[in-house]
Amino acid sequence: MLAQFATGSSDVESVLRRARDHELPALALAVTHYPDRFVIVLRAAFMATVNFELDPREQQLFEDLVELMALTREDRELIREEASKLAVGEPGPVHPRVALMQRESSLSPAVERLGRER
Repeated sequence: MLAQFATGSSDVESVLRRARDHELPALALAVTHYPDRFVIVLRAAFMATVNFELDPREQQLFEDLVELMALTREDRELIREEASKLAVGEPGPVHPRVALMQRESSLSPAVERLGRER
């Protein structure tokens, strides 16, 4: 997922090192394009469902991320619904709003595969 942000001589590890030098609020403020914020929260929600358990620290970090990304209430609910469907193994077709945000996001090349796989 992070490979697309590694440019020139940088690699995923260098991207992670740079990110660790910043607090979550500063990183979130750098994401100004709403569809990108949507896709980041969507990915985080999907990743959180992988092991079906969030420890309290992970849960708080996810909640902080959702708050910092300032998504609409409707989008937050949609993302939670989509992640819940994925968690029970019944993702179904891609919701039109999710498809729209994926198309409009600069992060979409990596996300498009997810939509096709569902």
